Amino acid sequence: MPGSGRRRRLGREAGGDGADRRGPGRRRRGKPVGAGKILFAPQSARASFTRDATTSIDAEGRYRIELKGFASGPDRQAATGPLRFLALAAGHRPGLGQIEPGPGPTDVQIRLTPEPWRETVFRFVDRRGGPVGDVDVDVLIGRKLVWETLKSGRDGRCRVAMAAGSGYSIEARSKDHLPTSVGFRGVADDPMEVAIPLSDPIRGRVVDPEGRPQPGIQVGRLIAPNYNADAPGDQLPLVLYEMQGSDEPAKLDAEGRFDLRPAIHLDSRSLDASGSFRTWLQPLCFADEALRRVAFLGFDPSDVKPAYEVVVKPARRVLIPLEHEVASPSGKIEVWWEISALLGAGGPRESIFVMSGVVDPQPAEGERLEAYWPEGRYRLTVHSADPVAEKGLEETTIEIVVPPGDGPLTLPTLRLTSLPQRKLMGQPAPEIEARDLDTGEPVKLADFRGKVVVLDFWGYWCGPCIGSMPRLMEVHDRFKDRQVVVLAVHDQSVRTRDEYDRKLAGVKHNVWGDRELPFRVALDGPDPAVGEGDSTIGRGVSCDRYKVVYFPTTYVIGADGKVLGPADAREPGRLEAMLEEQLGKTSPR
Repeated sequence: MPGSGRRRRLGREAGGDGADRRGPGRRRRGKPVGAGKILFAPQSARASFTRDATTSIDAEGRYRIELKGFASGPDRQAATGPLRFLALAAGHRPGLGQIEPGPGPTDVQIRLTPEPWRETVFRFVDRRGGPVGDVDVDVLIGRKLVWETLKSGRDGRCRVAMAAGSGYSIEARSKDHLPTSVGFRGVADDPMEVAIPLSDPIRGRVVDPEGRPQPGIQVGRLIAPNYNADAPGDQLPLVLYEMQGSDEPAKLDAEGRFDLRPAIHLDSRSLDASGSFRTWLQPLCFADEALRRVAFLGFDPSDVKPAYEVVVKPARRVLIPLEHEVASPSGKIEVWWEISALLGAGGPRESIFVMSGVVDPQPAEGERLEAYWPEGRYRLTVHSADPVAEKGLEETTIEIVVPPGDGPLTLPTLRLTSLPQRKLMGQPAPEIEARDLDTGEPVKLADFRGKVVVLDFWGYWCGPCIGSMPRLMEVHDRFKDRQVVVLAVHDQSVRTRDEYDRKLAGVKHNVWGDRELPFRVALDGPDPAVGEGDSTIGRGVSCDRYKVVYFPTTYVIGADGKVLGPADAREPGRLEAMLEEQLGKTSPR
């Protein structure tokens, strides 16, 4: 196992029916639970279950695992300290708990309660809606942990059972279609049958503007910096990434033809009321090795054409001088950019994210963005951050047009503007427009004037939001007898208490330890800009007023009603420190 640290050996029986274990093989009632898995992870909202820390339950209900500093979380650091665990066995309610391993072997008894699992029928269909049989299906839990492997029947159907409220994903492979993965949140009111579209392979040829085949072109999913972990300060050249399960781009044949099988990723948030998926354009990037002849293709997975003709054109050198509105507190600054190619009318269903890069931190001619883009319309976003404080500073988005031609193109100076969240700091907090989850009565920030407010924007569909709630519970418990209020505003995708309970029933047990949120929960008001048929995920009047783009987003509002700034509840101690500092300023002396 990766990482280092003290050895931890765990072992015991997984009991059923409230069994009381007093040693291997002894029980008062119930029977052993077999054919399951137990997953371990550090006690951190950012840590995830991994293959390194997973063991199986045998037919006698016993398990054993040695954890030797396994790595977990986005930083892949060795795990130390307390561990949390999740026990999954078919037909039983997931078992949750926490342990503090000692220097020697540790026996942990896990008692599981019988509870039927929710069954979902997945129906695989081709572009004409016909069934696709013989699809190999992996059911995954945690991060790439295979729970079971299935195969669809001749009617294109397979059945997956999973504990209510447990998130999982499936990966489908068919020899005649693109590999497709789908993530599910395990929400109680998800459709009982889901149609998963399988796309045809992407075929066609690449030509130059005169129609001549271009065999020297490569194709990938994204053009991005080639990050060098051994020399992170170096200038990062752009390279073409990812195709067909590899980090490397794909190559065309001698006639410039391609036959591609890029992986398609779907999410249950894009399911409509009928149990069918809404699909979005997927990007493909075509370029020579020098990235000086480039083309972008957007294809709809639900309507793949029999053949595509892609025309690569010279990429022009684009120069954009930059100015900053916000100074970096540390004196150091990182700037990076992202572009989406705008196709057709350029609406949200006609744009594809194709390229990103960094700005040279020590430019000889003054700070400027320099890149090579072919003719076309683009949406450009430029970000800046303080790398020492690890805080975002600025973000600006504009649309640009690169006209035909082959010479350098210098665009007007782009002035980066402060992040919307930073602009709120020190200003009176915008009033929210929401209603209490239980009473339906309006909830206003004005109701809490004189208290420090932790205002958290979240949604049932957001994994980090769900995972950070136990931390917010800890903050509430610590400060509940002081002048602090935690207020959680759920986006407009939930409208009633019944709907809220259905969507979060499994989460309450699997993540929150069967605890209701102990603080005030409000449902955001409907955003009038949301049209009929549009997704309500991440939308709401209050979300819009606070410029919420990422979930969760948490603000601290002072007793005087002014925004102190954003905070991340998932960073241990950070939110508590902000609250203690503010309470120290407002406490009577």
